[in-house]
Amino acid sequence: MGPDSVSVLPGRLVRSLRGVGLAGASVAGARAAPAEGRPPPGPVLQGRLAVAVVLGASGSVITDALGPYGVFARSPEFFVYTVSAGPAAVLSGGLAMVPDYLLSDVDAGMAPEPAVVVVPAVVFPAGRKERPLREWLARRAGRGALLAFSCRSTSSSESLDAWRRSAPSGSRAHSARPGRGPKKVTQR
Repeated sequence: MGPDSVSVLPGRLVRSLRGVGLAGASVAGARAAPAEGRPPPGPVLQGRLAVAVVLGASGSVITDALGPYGVFARSPEFFVYTVSAGPAAVLSGGLAMVPDYLLSDVDAGMAPEPAVVVVPAVVFPAGRKERPLREWLARRAGRGALLAFSCRSTSSSESLDAWRRSAPSGSRAHSARPGRGPKKVTQR
């Protein structure tokens, strides 16, 4: 394979990825077009709780996001989906994901209102890129959602502290770390 064929490879790979539904993934500097529109959300079956697993704009820890997703998805008691501020999110290790919904989709009623929001460790939880997520979490908490912080890394306390600073008083947050149970958030 010569140098000329290498420059063609990203374009061919992107076209192939579109065929398997990975639109929005970044490949060697090339970018596939995002999917055209999104189907309206299906109704959450009677008795199921909607669970949103958020993906941070600055990146999320893969095991903190996909581990809880898998656990909830295995149960018939839950309807699980991913949500992010933008059309693509990057997880640790460089895995690009296209979320099921955008934060704005939930706000607009185009996605089910979650009863539980799983918040994995994000790279820069207090950073500018995560401000829309922190505001969205505050709105979900204000509507009664339980926030479950699934953070096994040192950034977990940063994530929880960043959210607590912007959370409405009386919101509920739960850390999945051993020895940390549900806590009522109070304004400082």
